[in-house]
Amino acid sequence: MKSGEAPANARILVVEDERIVAKDIQNTLISLGYGVSGLASSGEEAIDRAAETHPDLVLMDIALKGEMDGVEAVTQIQSLFDIPVVYLTAYSDEETLQRAKITQPYGYILKPFSESGLHINIEMALHKHRAEQQIRASLQEKEVLLKEDYHRARKNLQLISSLLRHQSASTEFEALSPRELEVLQLMAEGNTNRTIAGLMNVSVRSVEIHRANLMEKLGVHDLAGLVRVAIRHGLIDVSRFLGVANTDPEQVRAAIHQAISRLISAEVFCITIVDHERAEAEDVYMVGIENQRNAEPYSMVGTFVDHMFRRVKSLRIDDVQLLSEEVKPVIAHLEADTRSVLAVLLPGSSQNMGIMLAQSKSSAAYSEEDEEILEMLAAHAATAIENAQLYQGAQRAAADEERQRLSRHLHDSVTQSLYSLTLMTNGWAAMSEKGELENPAQSFRQLEQLGVQALGEMRMLIHQLRQPVLVETGLVGALRERLEAVEHRMGLETQLVTEGDVEKLPQPVEEELFHITQEALNNALRHAEASNIWVRIAVENGSARLVIEDDGHGFDTGKENGGLGLTTMRERAESVGGELKLRSRSGKGTVVEVLLELS
Repeated sequence: MKSGEAPANARILVVEDERIVAKDIQNTLISLGYGVSGLASSGEEAIDRAAETHPDLVLMDIALKGEMDGVEAVTQIQSLFDIPVVYLTAYSDEETLQRAKITQPYGYILKPFSESGLHINIEMALHKHRAEQQIRASLQEKEVLLKEDYHRARKNLQLISSLLRHQSASTEFEALSPRELEVLQLMAEGNTNRTIAGLMNVSVRSVEIHRANLMEKLGVHDLAGLVRVAIRHGLIDVSRFLGVANTDPEQVRAAIHQAISRLISAEVFCITIVDHERAEAEDVYMVGIENQRNAEPYSMVGTFVDHMFRRVKSLRIDDVQLLSEEVKPVIAHLEADTRSVLAVLLPGSSQNMGIMLAQSKSSAAYSEEDEEILEMLAAHAATAIENAQLYQGAQRAAADEERQRLSRHLHDSVTQSLYSLTLMTNGWAAMSEKGELENPAQSFRQLEQLGVQALGEMRMLIHQLRQPVLVETGLVGALRERLEAVEHRMGLETQLVTEGDVEKLPQPVEEELFHITQEALNNALRHAEASNIWVRIAVENGSARLVIEDDGHGFDTGKENGGLGLTTMRERAESVGGELKLRSRSGKGTVVEVLLELS
């Protein structure tokens, strides 16, 4: 298929360790007109299938069973193939989600998903990938133009000018030809030998020879050494090297760590940010530290951060073991097997904003050059961190503004109506005691009008906060949509029965019953291996009853089973004045029942 050309029948690799779910996804994809290049149930198998079938897209479950989870599998697939990946996930721990973000997937699909949601996510991913291919193709065409003599001469002049600017500080570039300088810059920017060969219109072998000559002439032994030289002499864009073109603070910090690890030993790495107004510090990023960071900010007085701020310059220690026992505790997060330490300040726009700390198990692991490089990177990293913090602050401000808007609406409408109602009630009560209330019926009608007005305004505000599916279809419609989109497509027989005025259930009750049913259905899918599921909702004589029943293998209710979310379901039932009951026996299925009085 040519770059940028839409596939007539895109072929998709499905990676899902639940066989029933995988088959359902396969059937759905086929019904949508896609081809399925294969099914894989493990990370290792996914890599093999991708190599064999070369799919147009991979649907990857994050939480795969086995030694390799979905995130690691995607990392390897991305390193080998140009294939877009969309994650499938029902739930996952925060650490896994953060790792998944770093792989920069083309989308996330939350389980259970609708057919339209799956279709939209796939089409968006394919469109985005095709657009990126077109951009790459366009860039390649532009690179061909840059190979013309005029542009090459201009680039060489720029490189030579850079060399002359730094000649007084170092003579290590004297032996390099303009061609070798160009190779050095392209390598430092992260290009492969093959890419460099294409950009320079030479063979890969020629690039390898240039690389070997560079290392020999510059006295370095690896790519990290070459990158250090390029950074020190301003041959590359440091911000681009750090990969910090992002607005999520956690992703920015992780990208900074990955980039720094390419240049220096950082078996332990920490970023600490300071709040100067409160004189507090917070360890916002940590890797390789057994005792993880404080959950809350802590006073910086007398800490290592305080010491660094008073020192006002970097700190490099060749062997921690030679320090006195009184000094060692001062160093932040010092691990037992640490030998070398390198700490630098993070310069802010007006004052230092924090520190970066690297530790190594080897003695004398950091040189003066490493210290210089880390200081240079810290300046760019600080800017990226500040930008991410500003963006996060803007998001919080938007949320605060929305809360303020709702507060203003409450004050201007509902609160005023209730206040007027209170004043009128008090006044008429006083008049009634004195026998001065001439027309009580009319007074009560006025009170009723104010109450109805306040109720209508309150309902309008609550409506804005309700979940869209409940707003659009109500409880019965939302449950019917769920059973059709998930359980029915999974091959289960389902039945939804309602009795009485279910449509007139109060909105809070609707929401809690919907979430309880959703949790019970998820349990039946994940754990029960059921064939049939029944959902019954009855409203009569001022009470409501919800029953979710399955014919799965059941479980022993006497044993603790926190994975079923029973505590959350009970809390939801109790929040609307109800009671949750659970009945289950091995081989006899499970019944979840909620009883509540509507008064």
